[in-house]
Amino acid sequence: MEHIPSVNLYFDDYSESFYLIRFGKKEHLEKIQNGIIRFTNFKKYQIIEDNNIGDIYEGLSSIHYTDKNTKIYFSHPNINNNSKIDYTESIKSMWNYPDLNIFISCFSYFTAKDIHDNNIFDDSILSKEDWNYVLLVLDTKSFVENIFNSIKIFNPFIKKVKYYDYSKNQENLDIFTKSLKYEFQKEIRFAFNMNEINCNNMKRIDEYIVEISFEKVQCVIIPTNEFKKGFYFKG
Repeated sequence: MEHIPSVNLYFDDYSESFYLIRFGKKEHLEKIQNGIIRFTNFKKYQIIEDNNIGDIYEGLSSIHYTDKNTKIYFSHPNINNNSKIDYTESIKSMWNYPDLNIFISCFSYFTAKDIHDNNIFDDSILSKEDWNYVLLVLDTKSFVENIFNSIKIFNPFIKKVKYYDYSKNQENLDIFTKSLKYEFQKEIRFAFNMNEINCNNMKRIDEYIVEISFEKVQCVIIPTNEFKKGFYFKG
């Protein structure tokens, strides 16, 4: 059995400052541990069939459902003498996906409050296929800074994901918003817009995926089912 190393975690505050974690296969997490991180174009997640990471709503900017007050018409000079055709009944919802060339890398996070509440991650994570290990980043600040330094020509940014009820009309959605069904992931994302093609720290894997090399920081890899057991809160 593998054991969590003895480390002291320091938080600037109780509920906002955090440590980054990432669930996955051990061999994939070891690459991050060794200073190589993958970024994926968000469009890829729309077509992945794995329910853990695939999401047809990925990149959605708005969604609207038709109701009794909605009217949708079409007309064209060459069709029915330019008369209006009512399409209201055939269109149940309208989804808007902006055409952006954005790449993301997804992590989760936990706070001091999460340790106190024994809520570092949702227990449903334990049932997820291929998430049998977790990477704990022991120096979040340096980890973020080192990744940003490696791809600074792309103006990278990081932000926590917000979760919304996509069964209702939604506006102002972006790559940092997801459906409520993924709320258990408590996700935070690195992102950048691929507006340059020349980056010495980047290796393109395919049309959707690139690998970024960065100066590594201390990380540990622990079996997911052992991860929570080693934490205790000292107030």
